[in-house]
Amino acid sequence: MFCSNCGNNVPEGANVCPMCGKPVVQQPQQPYGQPNMYNGQSQQPYGQPNMYNGQPQQPYGQPNMYNGQPQLPMNWYKFIIYFQLFASALLNTITGIMYLTGAHYQGKADLVYAFFAGLKAVDIIMGIIVLGMAALAIYVRQCLAHYKAGAPMKYIIILTINAVVSLLYVIIASIIIGKSALTVSVITNIVGTIVVAALSYTYFQKRKFMFTR
Repeated sequence: MFCSNCGNNVPEGANVCPMCGKPVVQQPQQPYGQPNMYNGQSQQPYGQPNMYNGQPQQPYGQPNMYNGQPQLPMNWYKFIIYFQLFASALLNTITGIMYLTGAHYQGKADLVYAFFAGLKAVDIIMGIIVLGMAALAIYVRQCLAHYKAGAPMKYIIILTINAVVSLLYVIIASIIIGKSALTVSVITNIVGTIVVAALSYTYFQKRKFMFTR
């Protein structure tokens, strides 16, 4: 044992330092098997991970972990659940109503349906499907937000359905009116949806371990 004042060696059990005469402060011995303490806090054994509230702390410079998996950026996920799916539900609701009422013909619905009677039935069916897609978008959004198992795949499916329904409508409408109803905006929408679905599939494949509830 050493004197806390002068640093000289002091015999065990001595109450006064023989060199400087200052009282010796006895250091309490830690019971065997108890954690080392510093200011009332337990010290981690050498080689063991740092702990905070019983949870291991990540070494500086190492990726954050979630259930043993590295934490990945979630910006696209947040964009999907906080904006895209809500916007999709709103847009599909408006579009569905337009199909049901013939508003997308800009006041010429009666004239269009007079020439192409079959088109009205197709528009009504399309309107019902699109309104259903609006409800489905909210359902998928809730699944994603609560990390439900299979939620990412539901999102990919709803994107795929959107593209397929749009393509089928164009094909059927083209047959009814006798000429192509395919426009640049329709092609852009379909291709864009397919690209987003493909990229989202890759994105969520790397994060599928998070969706297990």
